[in-house]
Formats: sequence, C-alpha cells, structure tokens
Amino acid sequence: MEENKIDINYVSELPKVNTPISVHEEVVSSTPKFSKTDISPDDIHISSDMQLSIPKSVTSYLAQRENSEASIKTHNTPSLIESHPQIPIEEIGAIRSSLEALPLPIMASSLMSPLSAYMLLTLLIIAVIWFVVLRRELSIGKKSNQLREMWNNFLAKDKALYPTLFVNHLWYHCSAPILWRRIEFSVEGYRQNQCGKNTSGPLYWRLMKIKRVMCGKTKHLYCSKMVYLKLAGLKISDTLLSAILRLCPNIHTLILDRSYGFSNIPIIEIARCCPKLLHLSFDACKAITDRCISEIVRSCPKLEYIHFASICSLNVTGASVIEIAQFCPNLIYLNLSSHHHIKDISFCAIARSCVNLRHLDLSSNYYMTDDAVCDIVRSCANIQYLILHRTYITDKTIYDIAHYCSNLLVLDVGDCWRISKESIHFLLSKKPTLDIILDT
Repeated sequence: MEENKIDINYVSELPKVNTPISVHEEVVSSTPKFSKTDISPDDIHISSDMQLSIPKSVTSYLAQRENSEASIKTHNTPSLIESHPQIPIEEIGAIRSSLEALPLPIMASSLMSPLSAYMLLTLLIIAVIWFVVLRRELSIGKKSNQLREMWNNFLAKDKALYPTLFVNHLWYHCSAPILWRRIEFSVEGYRQNQCGKNTSGPLYWRLMKIKRVMCGKTKHLYCSKMVYLKLAGLKISDTLLSAILRLCPNIHTLILDRSYGFSNIPIIEIARCCPKLLHLSFDACKAITDRCISEIVRSCPKLEYIHFASICSLNVTGASVIEIAQFCPNLIYLNLSSHHHIKDISFCAIARSCVNLRHLDLSSNYYMTDDAVCDIVRSCANIQYLILHRTYITDKTIYDIAHYCSNLLVLDVGDCWRISKESIHFLLSKKPTLDIILDT
C-alpha cells in the first residue's frame, strides 16, 4: 500500500506545457478548488486495480466545451496565430479543416435578424391599416346595423310585424317619388355669416345631404322625379347645379332668385337638360347673359313664367327681350323690371307676340315711353296685373288703360310723377273695383 501512495508535492510539480489555455482557464476557474489543508496526504491513494473512467456527464461537458472552443477559434484564428507564433503549421492546417467542417449558426443568426425585423415591421403596418379600414366601415354602418338587429329581434319575437315591414316598404316606394317632386332650399328665415356661406344649421346640413346625393357615385332612384326646384339666396357651385340639371330632366319649375357662386355654363345647360321647363326665375342673378336667355327660350318654347328682374343691364340687352317675345308666345307672367337700357322696340315686340299675358312688370325702366305701354295695353286684353312703378308714363297711358284693359285688377303707378289726379279719377270712374297703387 505504501508503494501506491503519491506525494502531493510531487503531483503539484508536474511539467507544464506551454500551450494556449484561453478556454481551459474558464473550465479550471469553474471547477471547485481545494486547498492542501483540506486534504491530507494519507487520504489520497491511487489503486492500481482501479480503472480510470470518466463519467458521461463530464464527457458531454468536455465535448460541448471543445465545440465552443472550435467556434471561437473560427473567428479568432488569425489573432491566435499572431499571439502564439509557436503553434506549428501542421496544427494550423488541421484546425482550419476542422473549422470549415463546423456549422455557422452565429453568422446565420446575425444575417437573419434584420430580415425578420423588416418582416415584423411590414406585418405590423398591414395590421394597422386593416384596423383603421375596418373601424371606419364599422363606424359608418354602426347605426344601420343596430337598427337592423333591433328590427330582426322584433321580428323573431312577434311575426305580426311582417305586415308592418311590407307596409313600410310599400310606403317608401309610394311616398319617395312624391317627396322628391318638390325640393326647396331658401335662405329666407335663416341667417348667413359674414363670409356669405350657407352655415345656418338645418339649412347647411340639408344642402350637404342633397349635394352628397347629386354629386355622389351612387345616384338615388327617384332623382328623376323632381319637377320643382328652388334654390333662393344660396351659394351654389357649378358642379352641384349641373349635376341636378343632368339627373332631373323633368324639371318644369326652376327658381334661382338671388343665388350666386355659379357661372353661365350651368345656366346654358338648362336649354339642353330641361326641355319641359315652364317656370323660370332668375331674380338678381349676375350670371345671366344674352346667350343664356337665347339658349333657354329657343329650347324651351313652352315657357309660361319668366322672371328676369334686377339683372345687370350690361349682361342683358333688348335683344334678349325680342327673342323672348319671338320664341315664347305662351307667356302668362313676365317680369322685366330694373332693365334700364331696354328701349321701346323690345317692348313693342312683346305687345305683338305675347297676347296672353296676365301679369306684366315693367317697373324702373326709364327708357320706356307711352307708345310702348299703349301698344301692350291694346294688344294684351287679358292682362290683370300691370306694374309701372317708377316709369315716365303720362296721362295718355292711363286713358288707354281705362278703355282697353277690361280685366285689369291691380295697377301700380307709384312714383310716376307725370300722371295727374284727373286721369286717376277718370280711371276709377270707369273701373270702380280697380286697385290702384299710387305714391308710397
């Protein structure tokens, strides 16, 4: 037994090998350390009969450390050669061949990480876009979906509501054409802001709704049923007005009094889009020109009502009045007030052609004389309302009215300073029921 004993001092003084131990140092540092004081020489014996065996756990651990050392050497081979020039060339070749045979997981992972980041970012962007789109669609149809669910619940509980559904469907198809026949938007009763925009609460939202219907991609089924349209005192764009005229060819009454914001282009389109027009009113519309009136009266010969009052006299001349008289012989109502540059020749054309006139307004026409008014009075025997306010007529016109206008109900001669009281008394003696409007 004494021969098998080994001196500790002798074991500690074993020859050292001058090799790099960069990885082995980590292994040694991780193994537990024992001091000489903890182990006595008598406790250490190596039996010759004991086989030197290494446990499997230690073997796997050493194999793992060798693989990690080989991977580290793959990246640091030149630095190892420079720091340890004493390594033989044969060993370097063996190390290189072994390194080439090993996989490169670190390099692959370093290359794949940017690509995966880009893929994740792309998926995130797509998810956000879909979320926004779906949220918008859900918000648009939220109210309609709630109403539909509520109605379905009622139908599931009580089947007696099916006739109600049928009646509502029938009511819609019967009432929608009636409601669409007359569309009226007037600024009367509303206030506009300083910029002149249509921002008056209910009126503004009603205009926005009609604009979405007329200018949207989906057209309403009953737009073509419209026959009456009034847009009074509003700011209207060419797009909206043109869309209405194109979608509603059956309009017979069009009122655009004091409206603005549009040009003469949609007005000219009236001639092409509304051949059934009967009633046309453009009070104080600056976009009206001679060409507009000419195109309309040539294409709409059935016109019975024309209101062209307070239009800029520079845009409308006597030529337009002559064309009205020539192409619209069925006129019943005609308002040509405040046209300061129209002369007698134009009014005489009306007297020759428009014999069915019942309402004629020629007020504030300063170039009109007694001759033109007397021709109208003698030709239009059915006239009932004659407005001659602020004109230069004399007693001659009053005497002719007393003799020829048997159906006259109202006569306005206010601010006509050339008329004498004697002529008015004579007129009242002939027509005691006549309503005469004098100076105001």
